[in-house]
Amino acid sequence: MGYIKKEIKFHSMVKSEFCVRLHNKIETKNHMYMIQDYCNGLDLAVLLEIRKKLTQQEVGLILRHVVGGLNDIWDAGIIHRDIKLANVLLNFPDNPKLRTMSTNDQ
Repeated sequence: MGYIKKEIKFHSMVKSEFCVRLHNKIETKNHMYMIQDYCNGLDLAVLLEIRKKLTQQEVGLILRHVVGGLNDIWDAGIIHRDIKLANVLLNFPDNPKLRTMSTNDQ
């Protein structure tokens, strides 16, 4: 459970329009629940598997949001250690967000 609490600590430190936000946590004797932003789309890995290609405009938008999210994560003194397509969540119509879990102290 220590690892999960550490992840929640890092996740709650990031306040960014480009990252999935942690709003609350509920802890019971056996479970930990995290209330986060709802992203109504797929993740980027699934989208690419379905569509095979993205337009240049779509890639530009996604990259701007990912870089913005990484800058905000770094500004909080955190290094994201699991940057991958599956951690870019899509929130339609045009707001991809970086999942901030799997982070570590700088």
